[in-house]
Amino acid sequence: LADAEENMLALYCERAEFCDGQHVLDLGCGWGSLSLYLARRYPNSQITSLSNSATQKAHIDARAAALGLRNLRVHTGNIADFEDFKP
Repeated sequence: LADAEENMLALYCERAEFCDGQHVLDLGCGWGSLSLYLARRYPNSQITSLSNSATQKAHIDARAAALGLRNLRVHTGNIADFEDFKP
């Protein structure tokens, strides 16, 4: 399953034409699979994620810390109130 997810994320990035150095906003990031993948694969990019779940944020923050990622910010809230994305 892990390989399938990795392959799907790679295909997603290819089709979306992501490249290193971009600012990316991941709305409704869930448990952070895409955000974490982007932060790992594109170390010069800034990834901002928004979830409405404090539990999901804590999970993503812990995984990012364990992986040594410094280019991923996770916020908890409602998109209607979110004003922090400044490319």
